[in-house]
Amino acid sequence: MENGGYTMVYKAVSGVPGNVAKVWTNKGAVNEERDDALNTNNFFKGHYKNRIVDEWRLYRPKEIVVVLYKGGAEVLRMSFDGHLSNKNSWFTKERLAFSPYTDLKTSTPNYFGIHAWGTRQWFINRNYGGCGADAGWLVFLSPGTGCGWDPRNKFQIKYSRVNTAQKWSTGNVGEADAMAVFVD
Repeated sequence: MENGGYTMVYKAVSGVPGNVAKVWTNKGAVNEERDDALNTNNFFKGHYKNRIVDEWRLYRPKEIVVVLYKGGAEVLRMSFDGHLSNKNSWFTKERLAFSPYTDLKTSTPNYFGIHAWGTRQWFINRNYGGCGADAGWLVFLSPGTGCGWDPRNKFQIKYSRVNTAQKWSTGNVGEADAMAVFVD
C-alpha cells in the first residue's frame, strides 16, 4: 500500500507463532525499532505493532485499512470508518466502509472481530455447519485441533480469493503471507 498519509500500525505474519489478537490488544509496541518489520512480505519473522495502537484515542484515525499480502503484493483490501472508534471497536461489519466481498454487507456473519473464536482471530466468518460447511471471508488461524481446515502445526492467514464467502475446506481460499493495518 502506498503511504499517501497512511501509517502502518500493525502487521501479523503467517508462520510466526503467537496470539496475534493479543499482540494487538496488549500494551506496548512490538518490533517498532525494526525497519524490516514494515516490509509487506513475511521475510521478517516477527509481528509488528506501532505505539499508535495504544494511543488510539489520541491519534483518532479517520480510516482504518486492512491489507493482505502474498509475495509482497496486495491481494485484499478492506477499509473501516474510524470515527469515534477505539482500538477494538473498529473491526466490525457496522464500520465496514469498503470490501471486495459483494455478499458481506448483506450477510449476517456469525463472527466478525479481532478476538473471535478460540484459535481463530481477525475472523470474519459467515457460518458454521460442520467442518465441511464452515464458510467465511477472512481468518488468522493459530494451530488447533478443530476442523481439517484449521492448521495443525503453523500459523496462517486465510481469505476468500473471490468476491463472496467461501467454504474454508473446499472453496477458493488463499493463504496470505502477511496482514497489515494502516491508519489515516
